[in-house]
Amino acid sequence: MCSHEIFILHLARCLTYCDTTFSYIILAMITQVILLVLNICFSVKEENWKAANGMIILVGLPGSGKSHFAQALVDYDPSNRFVRINQDQLKTRKKCEKRCKQALSNGKIPIIDRCNFDDQQRGYFVGIAMEYESRTHIRIPIHCVEFHCNVQDCIHRCKKRNSHETITQENAAGVVYRMASQIIFPSSQLSSQQSVRESPYERIIQIHNFEEAAHQVTTFLEMFRT
Repeated sequence: MCSHEIFILHLARCLTYCDTTFSYIILAMITQVILLVLNICFSVKEENWKAANGMIILVGLPGSGKSHFAQALVDYDPSNRFVRINQDQLKTRKKCEKRCKQALSNGKIPIIDRCNFDDQQRGYFVGIAMEYESRTHIRIPIHCVEFHCNVQDCIHRCKKRNSHETITQENAAGVVYRMASQIIFPSSQLSSQQSVRESPYERIIQIHNFEEAAHQVTTFLEMFRT
């Protein structure tokens, strides 16, 4: 039982012990005033959770299309609200976290463009969103986008890259196979009884081909249109 419910219960007990009509009326009037104040306080608390921009966490193997997806959102957004945060470019997770915090503070929508292969890796950024919500009372819905792509297709794409920051033709297969053995998609962790609402994510979106990726880019551009 929460504090305001306990308070109301005590008032009800006081009303029961009133021995005169006058005392009853006075206590009833005080009760009405206090309940009105409590309702206002709780309404203000709920309204303080304003509508927010959001965060997009990408999950997938190297070569599955994450970076193309993130860059498309950046390139085709006329309001310049998306910020692509790519660990291959920034080199460390800590730098990605710092850039993510900066993006949220500036009212931008961070796109976490890294493999994010398990709960721990995703959790660093989920935690940033939660901390920001707690500090600012601005809700940050987290949209998780899973890229489901055949391992061999990912290796083929990685080998075709000419100037990737970390993956070369020589190490592409080893990197992709290693990541494939580690990756755990959020959707695979939901039991048949669970819903996405019980996870940290507003939505979990699965991408299987370029057409679905293009459709989701359009959806996000429309969703976050100012």
